[in-house]
Amino acid sequence: IGVEIVPITYIVDGELFYESYSDENGDIEGLLKSKKEMTTSQPSPDLFQTVFEKQLALGNEVLCLTLSSRVSGTYSAAYMAATQMESGHVFVYDSLLSAGALYLLVLEAVKLVEKGLSLAVIIEELDNLRQKASIFFTLDDMTRLRKSGRIGFVRMNVGTYLNIMPILQCKDGIIVADGVVRGK
Repeated sequence: IGVEIVPITYIVDGELFYESYSDENGDIEGLLKSKKEMTTSQPSPDLFQTVFEKQLALGNEVLCLTLSSRVSGTYSAAYMAATQMESGHVFVYDSLLSAGALYLLVLEAVKLVEKGLSLAVIIEELDNLRQKASIFFTLDDMTRLRKSGRIGFVRMNVGTYLNIMPILQCKDGIIVADGVVRGK
């Protein structure tokens, strides 16, 4: 049972990159740590539709797990593509998660598919797992938080000079502050 990624694109200083598996992404971590200007873009509904059509042509049903709809438009794009297809064999699932927690949900979905469970049962199990999954993280540099409008200039500078960084959590589909830590 295969998993196919519909990539998010990254534009760094005008150069386009496509998200892939971490070991196939080149030096994306270096680019993220650089001070270069970066934006991301969700996949288009057309790209989702192409992937869905390919899987349906192979005789597969499609279960599409997306990034949280509360932090990305990816779910909306996938849902729009599925709706336009009117297939009845394409199911789009809002993980309300991101990063590692979404990856773990995908791994569990694969296990459930391999057991031969129906999509209705798989989705019910994913709902249960989603309630238990979470991810916490912090940042080396708060510049991107400042540029996104999530923190103010003064708070960024004070945090940087005092080496105080926020602990962030993906909770209920959004990124929220869970506390602060000094140092690494």
